[in-house]
Amino acid sequence: MECTTHFGDLVTLLDPGLLSLAEARLRNLRNGFELMLTPMLRGLDAAREHHIHILRQCADWIDAGRLQLRVSQAFPLAQAVNANRQIEAGQTLGKRSC
Repeated sequence: MECTTHFGDLVTLLDPGLLSLAEARLRNLRNGFELMLTPMLRGLDAAREHHIHILRQCADWIDAGRLQLRVSQAFPLAQAVNANRQIEAGQTLGKRSC
């Protein structure tokens, strides 16, 4: 929450219970919650097809070099503690496990 600007946007995958909604309110944030599993979990076939389209478009853009993923460092699962320390220290770009 501390990384958001006042009057900004917050889009998250996190459970709302993990967020300080009081702080979001004080910052006057527009909040969005994204869970791509919702169409599958709720039987929303049209929305599921839309999400499939989005993911295929992303794959096409990655293949064409229009969308690039940037990861500063990859850690094996055995080094998850070190990876988490890097994240907490704000020394990472992206997240990836292998």
